[in-house]
Amino acid sequence: MAFNYSPKIVTDGLVFYTDPFNFKSRDRSFILSGGTIDDISKDKRMSGTLINGIYISDDYKSINIDGTDDAILFPNGNTLAFEPFQPFRRYKPSTFTLSYWVKSGSTGGGVMFFAGIQDYKLDLPPLTATTYTPGIYTNVPTQNISDTGDTTLNFTITVNGSGVISDALAEDVGTSSDDGEIMKILGSDIGGSTPADDAYFTFRVGGSSDTRWGVTQNANYSLYISNSDGREFFSISRTNNEPNEWNLITFTDEGQLLTEGNRKLYVNGELISSSLSGDTTILNTTWMNNPNTGQLYIGRGGVTFSDTLNGEVGPCMMYDRALTPNEVLKNYNALKSRYDIL
Repeated sequence: MAFNYSPKIVTDGLVFYTDPFNFKSRDRSFILSGGTIDDISKDKRMSGTLINGIYISDDYKSINIDGTDDAILFPNGNTLAFEPFQPFRRYKPSTFTLSYWVKSGSTGGGVMFFAGIQDYKLDLPPLTATTYTPGIYTNVPTQNISDTGDTTLNFTITVNGSGVISDALAEDVGTSSDDGEIMKILGSDIGGSTPADDAYFTFRVGGSSDTRWGVTQNANYSLYISNSDGREFFSISRTNNEPNEWNLITFTDEGQLLTEGNRKLYVNGELISSSLSGDTTILNTTWMNNPNTGQLYIGRGGVTFSDTLNGEVGPCMMYDRALTPNEVLKNYNALKSRYDIL
């Protein structure tokens, strides 16, 4: 049979694409068990290591995962060695698409799951009743009034259309011992005046379970989204949503906070569900406190990355923007013949 070397998928905004069927994803000496598989979305490839016996099918159409400990691990690169980095290595973008081919009956945990790093957050609401000028304020310094000897942290502060501070995320890279302490922001730095409009927050460092996100499938197809405040999910039941033996599952996020329908789930190019307004309160962006840690798994996910998929997955792809309905359908049509779908 002929190999489809160049499937006509959407490439605008493509930041990750791995496909065992595509010879560019593997060396000519590629072995079915062990070795690596390459992301081919860019010239400088990032390699994922096949661990614990995970293997590629004889026809190269799928990655077979045993539901016990198998995974493909894409580590972060090394800046000094000019190694490539995983997509979204320091942040979860405000707009993105995660999409993958999966065989009906595959169950278990994470399909594509990111290990976020504990990020810095100012607990909301702030200890102030002031209404500020709407906007996004960057590089805003804070003063630790609980321990004046600690290092000042800079934050990006978002003031929503109602003039209320809706998000505050640290910009600093490093470590901090300020967790649980009171931080002060000058009112003059966020559209108010000083001292009348100074804002006071409780500083926190997000737990590891709240800074891990990605797509999973158990009884549901689910997109887990998170920041320091917590982790929520947008999902649908898999019942009656697996029309074929192989199906393309696609999640898109348009990044419009508090806007109904900004997250969408497609099966085989068809829109199945849009998130309700209650599902859009978790912010997409999350700042990571170390640019050289964090990693991406295929086939494993969850809080401790012990939730392992059992079954078969095909090409996995990510975009740094939300694909349009027509683009999602184009991706489905580009590869469906590979899986004998008319």
